[in-house]
Amino acid sequence: MPDILDDIHPVKKPSDSEVLQQGDKELYNKSKEDRREAWKEEVAKAYTSEKMAGTVPAGLKRIVERLLKPQVNWKTLLRQAFYEGYGKTIVASYSRPSRKHPDFPGIRRFTTPRCHFGMDCSGSISKEELAQAVSETYAISKTCHMELLVTPWDTETYEPTVVKKPGDVIRKLAKRLRGYGGTEIEPWLRLVDKNMKPRDLVVVFTDGDIFDMETEQVRQLFNRIASKASVAIFLTTHREHHIPGWKTIKLKVH
Repeated sequence: MPDILDDIHPVKKPSDSEVLQQGDKELYNKSKEDRREAWKEEVAKAYTSEKMAGTVPAGLKRIVERLLKPQVNWKTLLRQAFYEGYGKTIVASYSRPSRKHPDFPGIRRFTTPRCHFGMDCSGSISKEELAQAVSETYAISKTCHMELLVTPWDTETYEPTVVKKPGDVIRKLAKRLRGYGGTEIEPWLRLVDKNMKPRDLVVVFTDGDIFDMETEQVRQLFNRIASKASVAIFLTTHREHHIPGWKTIKLKVH
């Protein structure tokens, strides 16, 4: 997406002898990125003052708020979602004091969660998309000490792979990728609904172009899985969907 700052141009070009505004010289002694951040800070200050006075035009308000809106990396969102779900599998308990600090409660785990990862292997998915989704999700599951159950799917589900260590991704998973057909998610959702335990984590990776996405059966399965999972994540490279109880994250492939 083009930088909004690149769209801002002067209305007219001043003459050589005309000085409109010299500005803060300190801004010009910074690097390009530092200047941009400092410029945003100054805009935020001015905008806040004008907003409090009630003198901000509607069009300018939209431009400035878009400029100042933070851009959050999809990897950060994915990590936050994983850690949020993982945190729901433990609870503080004074019946088991902390080993490091006896005056504080220890933790008691409800369950050892597993991550059910549905990998869209339909014909529209590239190898680069698959590689990035699996590597990032596995890195997080390793940090949280979870098994990663990866199941390829297109219009049907294929043999799942249990990933416990990095070598499994190369030795097992790469050899079991099947698919390259159409895209129907119902078979994979039924498999997860049948096999998952309460508070498991569920992730589906897809480009979002799913033929049966709007069917009643699929909507019911999405709802049922979300009600049981500690977190349910819809990781998409293209089309986004609003699914109640699921976190939708747009993946950017480099």
